[in-house]
Amino acid sequence: MKQNGVKEMHSTVAKSLKLRFLNNISLPVFTGARIEGEEGFPLQVALVDCFTGQIIYSGPESTAKVEVNMTLQT
Repeated sequence: MKQNGVKEMHSTVAKSLKLRFLNNISLPVFTGARIEGEEGFPLQVALVDCFTGQIIYSGPESTAKVEVNMTLQT
């Protein structure tokens, strides 16, 4: 088999991404309480391309970890 010599290209264009909850938060939410999805399921969060609406499943962005810190504002 011959190699065609094509190298993988990496885009230098910045992506516009956002986090999207895939399920609803179980209400009510109380200060200091664990936040869960509806019916006690874990919250599901996806990284989504703002231009296409597609969920990011591969690439360096797909392995990002999300930490949520909430503060009480008065």
